[in-house]
Amino acid sequence: MAPKTNPEDLTVAELRKRAAKLEIPGRSGMNKSELAAAVADAEPTGSKRSAASEQQKDNNGGSTLIREDAGKISAPSIGPHTVIEREAPEDRLARGEQSQVDAMGHDKRRQVMGKSYGPSLARQALVYGAFFAVVIVLFIGASIAVKELDKPDPSRTDTAPWAATDAPPVEPAPIDFPRSVTP
Repeated sequence: MAPKTNPEDLTVAELRKRAAKLEIPGRSGMNKSELAAAVADAEPTGSKRSAASEQQKDNNGGSTLIREDAGKISAPSIGPHTVIEREAPEDRLARGEQSQVDAMGHDKRRQVMGKSYGPSLARQALVYGAFFAVVIVLFIGASIAVKELDKPDPSRTDTAPWAATDAPPVEPAPIDFPRSVTP
């Protein structure tokens, strides 16, 4: 029996072994289709690359560009003579570093308005001061509202006999609790 060379024809166990030989990172968390794609990209034969693709070295960084004829791709935005250029997966994965330039071409760590990256001390004091002023105003307003709403209703009068101003004080009767007898 001839060995299987197409990654799509292999089992998951065989794909994992091949991925381990090729030292593909993250292979343990990949499913079969992801493993097949990673193995196909990482193998030197490159089973996914068609005969119409060609590789060439980029002049500025030394990375390899892959140029593919996109004439066989059915998409409304791709014409018959469109060529797709993409970076080789090996170069893309090996790069790994972050760009120091943003989308506008400026340095990411450039000085921003105010010549600092965070709010100034005066700006922080202003924000915290405004916050505490709002909290104090709310507290004072709530205490005034409670004092106004906590007044008794003047239409109600006290009618209980002990509520009269000239009522004599009455001594309460003693409370007789039953005593428990313990032997």
